[in-house]
Amino acid sequence: MLLFGSRFLHSVESLKAFLFPQMRNTYSMVMALNSHFNHHRIEIKKILHKISFTLSLQMRSKLLLSSQQCIFRNKLQLNSPITVFWGR
Repeated sequence: MLLFGSRFLHSVESLKAFLFPQMRNTYSMVMALNSHFNHHRIEIKKILHKISFTLSLQMRSKLLLSSQQCIFRNKLQLNSPITVFWGR
């Protein structure tokens, strides 16, 4: 990993959005949260307006963790074989 690569700079900008209230806005928060998800990402922007921007960093981390756990469970369900039973 390059120290000043684009991933590093993006993570710094995400961290700034979390730590400095004057830099927070809906767009930067959505980008920071969505950057952690893959194409199965949850639409954070639909619930973002309901979340207070004064949440602590720990609460934001818990939100990200629970979202990632939800994505992981959905992936497991998608990858598991589906068995259909036909009754007679």
